Amino acid sequence: MTDADLDRIAARLAASDARVAVVDTSVGKVVVKRQRPQRSVWRGRAVNTLARSLGVPLLQAVPQYGGARGQATEVERLRGLRGAGVRVPEVLHVERGFIVMRHLAGTSLVQLIERGGDEGFEMWRRGLAAIADSHARGGYLSHAFARNFIATDSGMAMIDFEDDALEVMSLAEAQSRDWLAYLHSTLWILERPFEEARVALRQRMAGETAAVRDLVERAGRRLAVLRRLPTGRKPWGREVAGARALAHVFPLHPPAGAT
Repeated sequence: MTDADLDRIAARLAASDARVAVVDTSVGKVVVKRQRPQRSVWRGRAVNTLARSLGVPLLQAVPQYGGARGQATEVERLRGLRGAGVRVPEVLHVERGFIVMRHLAGTSLVQLIERGGDEGFEMWRRGLAAIADSHARGGYLSHAFARNFIATDSGMAMIDFEDDALEVMSLAEAQSRDWLAYLHSTLWILERPFEEARVALRQRMAGETAAVRDLVERAGRRLAVLRRLPTGRKPWGREVAGARALAHVFPLHPPAGAT
C-alpha cells in the first residue's frame, strides 16, 4: 500500500465513526477495521453459567478483550489461518487503532441459505465443508456463525477472529465449538427436513478426529432438552429458534439397537 492509500484511509476514519469501512486503494478495495472498545466481563459470566447448567462446556464464553489486545489477537489469528491455507482476509497493514485487510468480494452465506431449495441446501453444505477443511489444516474459527461466512469466486471464506478459543479450551473443544456455532446459526433458516441435515452433517463429521466427533455428539445429546423450546422465531427471537433446531439434529448416530 502507498502513502496516498494510507492518507485516504486516514481521511475516511476522520470523517466517520463507523467501526468498519470499505475504501478504494491502489491495491483494490480494502476493509479498514477499528479496534473494538474494551468489553465487559458480565456477558461472558452469564454465558458460562448457562453452559454449566446445560453441562456443555463447549458453549463457554471466550474472552473478548477489545482494544489493542483484541486487535493483536485478530491479526495473529488471520495470519496463522491464512498461512495454513484457510480462506480468510489478508492483512495488508496494521496501525495503532486499526487494521487494513483485503476486501473479500462475495455474498453472505446467510443470504444464500435463505434462498432455500437445492441452492440453499448446497450452500449450507459448502459451509460444512469449509469448517471441515479449516480443521483438517489444524485450524479453528471460534466465531463459526453463518454471518461470518462469505461465498467468493475462489470458495467459502471466513471473517471475525478477535478472540482465541484456545485460551480457555483444547483444540478439539474449539473445533467442536465451531460445529455447534454453525448449526445454531443455520439450521433454523435451512428449509430442509432435519434428517437430511443430519445425514449431511454425519458425512462431513466422519472426517473429523474421534475426539471432536465424541465432543459434538455428547454436546448434542445434552442439548436435546432444548427441543421443548417454543416453535417459530416470533416472538422468541432467532437465538431460541436456533437452539431448538440445533437440538433436533441430534443424535447424529442412533443408539445401538435403535430402529
